[in-house]
Amino acid sequence: MIDAHPDLWFDLGHIPGGVAVKLIGQSCGGITGGVVAAAGRCFLQVSNEARVTAYEYAHVEAFDTSTVDARGKSQIVGTDHSRIRAEDSAIVFAHCQSHVQAFGESIVAATDTATVRLDGAAHVRASAGVCVTGPAAPANLTFEPHPISRLAGHLNL
Repeated sequence: MIDAHPDLWFDLGHIPGGVAVKLIGQSCGGITGGVVAAAGRCFLQVSNEARVTAYEYAHVEAFDTSTVDARGKSQIVGTDHSRIRAEDSAIVFAHCQSHVQAFGESIVAATDTATVRLDGAAHVRASAGVCVTGPAAPANLTFEPHPISRLAGHLNL
């Protein structure tokens, strides 16, 4: 478990299988593979085949083919081919070719060629080029003509 001052940056590299790492508090770090749980108001950058479960108010920037399970009021930025599953009141900004599955009361802003599947009361604001599917899509989808910065501003990221 890592609970460090926010001015310290931990580059954890690739975390070996069987090792459990939890980042809490206001810790800041990065991983290039392995499995991590992030909670509190921590900040985490993940890449390659990393898998993260984000709780509370954790902020995760996901790159490459990383996977994030977002819960609580966590804030996720999905880039490249990242995969994000958002539940509860999670907030997601997806771009490039990331894929989001949104459930609960989660909020998603998507642009580029991202894909979003909407279920439950989840909402998405998307720019042209985003593919939105799922049973909640007709009622909970808004298309925005504005650029990325306006979408991100909508999420207060």
